[in-house]
Amino acid sequence: MPDDDILVRMHNIIREHLPCEVWILNFCHQALCTRGVLGQLPVNVLIASFSIYARNLIDLFYEDRSIGKGHSAASHYIQGWVPIKDQGNIRTQPFYGKLNNQTAHLT
Repeated sequence: MPDDDILVRMHNIIREHLPCEVWILNFCHQALCTRGVLGQLPVNVLIASFSIYARNLIDLFYEDRSIGKGHSAASHYIQGWVPIKDQGNIRTQPFYGKLNNQTAHLT
């Protein structure tokens, strides 16, 4: 059973951080739909932000991490959760690489 500190962190992730991740992802998507109004720099910032939050959510549902490592995974919250792996390693999928390229241009 997780200790109290881990339980508090888990509660905060579900109560505060996960809804914020989804909210920001949706905001970025909606703002990107108004491309004609924005200049190139705001569009680039929104694409990078969207990519970061999309990757975070993908990792949440894909990862199978230990609860004590300071990481969060859906399996920590849903008994019997099996990470989404039926398509193979998600990190080898083209869209995942594109998300990473949008967040780390210098690599």
